[in-house]
Amino acid sequence: PYECKFCDTSVFGARVRGYCPEYLLEMLQYLAVDYGIHDVTFEDDTFMLLPHRLQVFCETLIRSKLHLSWACNSRVDLVKPDVLRLMRRAGCWYIGYGIESGSQAVLDRIGKRISIKQIEEAVHQTHRAGIRAKGFFIVGHPGETIETLEQTRHLMQRLPLSDVSVMCMT
Repeated sequence: PYECKFCDTSVFGARVRGYCPEYLLEMLQYLAVDYGIHDVTFEDDTFMLLPHRLQVFCETLIRSKLHLSWACNSRVDLVKPDVLRLMRRAGCWYIGYGIESGSQAVLDRIGKRISIKQIEEAVHQTHRAGIRAKGFFIVGHPGETIETLEQTRHLMQRLPLSDVSVMCMT
């Protein structure tokens, strides 16, 4: 829904749809009870986009006593400290963020609509909440230079990231 220039929306479109929290819990109970699953990852780039759904999901999961650990992906501009604390209480141990670049000029050029300051604040808040943060980066954006690559490397090094993934723009 953010219309980043590098994101392919040809298959799924730009509309966000999410299962209701109750259905998510039903699926998790099935996995935990029938298959003994203890940890899940939500491979949804916008898992935190619908704040009410996220809050109800976390509260419902806490009440369920399933004691699952889970991970998700999100955008840095959706992070709020109180939500992170609730997510941690609900078993979230890891959030992957689409950071893409350490260069504000590149972020602006690709239509990411986030700032370096938002990136830094989100990763630090995640770390303070006791949740590990992963940074997804893309190198080789149109207009990428040695200088912008260095800015990205420096950002990676100064953030408390537990993991990074670097991909080449294709």
